[in-house]
Parts: sequence; structure tokens; C-alpha cells
Amino acid sequence: MDGCFMRLLKILAWICAVLFIITTGIALLAFNAERRLFNPDLYLRAFESQNLYEQVPALAAEALVFNASQNPCAENSADCEPAAGDISAYLAFISAEDWQGIIRAVVPADMLKVLTEDAFTSTFAYLNGESESAEVTLTAFKTHLNGPSGIAALMQFLRAQPACTFQQMLEMGTSDLTGTKHLTLCNPPQEALPVVEPLIRAELHFLAASIPDTFTLIPVGAEGKQNSIAALREARALMSFSPLIPMGLLFLISVIAVRSLKDWLYWWGIPLLASGLLGLILAAMVHFIFLWAFDMYLPSNVSAAMPSLTSLSRSLLDAVLSGVSVPIALQSILLALIGGAMAAVAKYKIKGASQPVAEGRG
Repeated sequence: MDGCFMRLLKILAWICAVLFIITTGIALLAFNAERRLFNPDLYLRAFESQNLYEQVPALAAEALVFNASQNPCAENSADCEPAAGDISAYLAFISAEDWQGIIRAVVPADMLKVLTEDAFTSTFAYLNGESESAEVTLTAFKTHLNGPSGIAALMQFLRAQPACTFQQMLEMGTSDLTGTKHLTLCNPPQEALPVVEPLIRAELHFLAASIPDTFTLIPVGAEGKQNSIAALREARALMSFSPLIPMGLLFLISVIAVRSLKDWLYWWGIPLLASGLLGLILAAMVHFIFLWAFDMYLPSNVSAAMPSLTSLSRSLLDAVLSGVSVPIALQSILLALIGGAMAAVAKYKIKGASQPVAEGRG
């Protein structure tokens, strides 16, 4: 009877050991994902490592030129006259180089960095329950837009357009008399700049005034979001406490199977070694699967038309995934080393120590 009971305890211990290995691998993924994916520093470090802020003008220009190429004016821009109110048609006249200059003038790299950090910090503060809304402050951007850089950007936009007709120049010239302050989107001659520049300043002033001091990303009590946020926070709580499950299983193993120091080293060492190896495999698999899915499901026409943006997006995804998978790999290696050392001590040191030593003859 005692033999059957001991065999049953051993079977239960092995079941707990297998469950410990599986749940430890899952807990490594869940715990690190919760700690790191909801930390804005992970993404901001990825942006810095990939030099995102300096590349944005070229990337945005690539995307804007691709979108503009879908406009009918792109095929015959010289003879195309945009319809009234159709601002998208004017974009067909702007080259990638012009777009880069415009974007750099409107949003320089240092300002883009500040706006991005503000947006990410505010959004994750909301997701982490530290604030009731997410907002971005635009005061500095409005001041910048209303200054010389804004004038240079809008002037570069106009220079990319077809030359102004006599009728268009007449409309702009008489706008002061009519009080409309109307700026026509066309390329004015050099001698007309004294007339055009006041209109540009008035247009920029109107544009800057129409931009709010703060832009709300997520409003207070956003309808339809509260349930999702509540569910997300519950899921994150489970992810945070996921290591308790393997710890509980390890305690059960100790109660069921550990009767000596050798038992403890053996029953803890082997599961820790196996769970560490499983964690390494899972970290590599998750990293590989996400990158594979990005390459597989990205539309081929998008990757062909915007290769730089596609390449940077993949690099950013790789950097973010590394921010999660590398800590998992390091923790897994630590578990495997501890477990391997414990199993080795149980097998060699204690076994050797338990053997009687023959007395030498004098």
C-alpha cells in the first residue's frame, strides 16, 4: 500500500512539474509583455534607435507621393485644373523633394520628437489608469507654424503648383479691397511676391488660429471605450500575476516529492532547466512569427510603392519585439542555468558525497 501511495505521489509530482514548465513559459511571455508593451519608453527607444524623427520627412513624402499618384491630375499635371475645393488635386503637383522640404519646415525633427513623446506618454498614462484622457499640447507647434518656417513651407507648396493665370493674380490682387484675403494655390511670379506674402501670412494666421491648443486623443469617458479599457486592465492584472501559478506548482512539488536536499535539487532543478529552455524557444518563436506575419500580410503594392516606409516599419516592429523578447531570453537563460546547476549538484556532488570513502592502510 505504501508503495502504491508513493508511486501516486511521484506521478502527481511529475504532472505538477510538466504544468510548471508550461505555465512558466506562458508566464514569461505574459509578464514581460504586460510590463513592457504598456511602457511608452519601449516605443520611444525604438524610434530613437531607428532615427525615426530624421527619417519622417522622406517617409511621409514617399507616402504622400504614392497617394497623390492615384489622383487623375497626376497623369497630366500640366493641363489639369483642380476642381473647386479639391485640395487633394494640388498634391499631384508636388514632388517627393518638395514634400521633404515642406515637412521639415512645418515639423522639424526636434518638434516632432516632443509631439511624439507627448502623445505616447499621454496615451499610455490613460491606458495605465493614471489619467482620465489623453491629450497632446500643440501650443509650440502653432507658434512655429505662424512664423517664418510656416511661410517658407507654404511658399514652397505654391512654387510646386502651375504658374498663376492673369485671372488668379487679379483675384489675389483685389482680395484686400474685397476683404476676403483669398490666397489662390498657384505659383506666383517673382514680382507678385509683395502681394502674395501678406496673403500667406493671413492664411497661416487663420490656419494656426483654427488649431486647438491641445488635441484630444482619447476624451474623458469616451463612449464605447470604457468597457474595452476595463477588459484590458483585467487582462493586464492576470498577466501581472501569471508568475504566481508556476510558483504555486513549485510549492506543490516541494510538498509532494521533496524529502531531502537531493530531492529538492532534483525536483526543482529539472523543471527550472526545462522551463528556461522552453522560454528561449517561445521568445524566438514569438519574434519570428510577428515578423513573418508582417512580411506575409503586407500588401505587395504598398511595399513596392513605399519601400522605405515598409523597411522602417519592419525595423521598428523588430526593435519593439526585441524589447520584449530579449528580457524573456535573459530570464530564461537564468532559469536554465539555475536549474542545470541544481540538477548537476543533485546528480554528482550529493551522489558522490553519499558514497563511503575507503580507509587507507598505514
